[in-house]
Amino acid sequence: MASVFFNKINDKGQLSVEFILIILVVLILIEVIILPLRDYSEASMKDITNISYLESNMQKLQQAISDLNSYSEGKLEVKLHIPEDSNFYIHSYSLLYTDVWTYVSYNQIIYSNDINVSDCNNNICQKDIFIGALGINAPDTFTSNKRTCTGSGHYINCVLIPISDSGYFFNGPLDQTIIMQKSSDGKITLYRS
Repeated sequence: MASVFFNKINDKGQLSVEFILIILVVLILIEVIILPLRDYSEASMKDITNISYLESNMQKLQQAISDLNSYSEGKLEVKLHIPEDSNFYIHSYSLLYTDVWTYVSYNQIIYSNDINVSDCNNNICQKDIFIGALGINAPDTFTSNKRTCTGSGHYINCVLIPISDSGYFFNGPLDQTIIMQKSSDGKITLYRS
């Protein structure tokens, strides 16, 4: 009778140990497989969101310029959101001091390795678009060694010498308002508020 009693206790003890081992294996699988996938997904989502904000900023500026060009004079405010680990530029430069070109550019550091977004290479996304000849009130001056330009819709490095730009340079995270004003002579000027 005593041996039957002790066998039942041993069977229950073995079952408990097996159950604990199964739980331990499941927890190890969660730690090794699921958590890194979750972290990668979060990094990818943050990268896509940040690039979307920067693209949206460019579209807002282009739309505001288009709206102002349809009026003889006026004033618009554009609210920009520059995400963390981002640089956003509104800058003008002239080549041989004959033409003034105004561009909007951004650089974004990305943390997911295989993100499938155009304009992204080697963990950096950058884009540079021409928005017209605009005046920039109280600009900062900065030098950029690398400029990207477009050739038939593809972004390529096209200037190898440093260029002194004047304009606005924003480093995220930051919320910024840009005021665009068109005077009666048709000139559009940007102001940083």
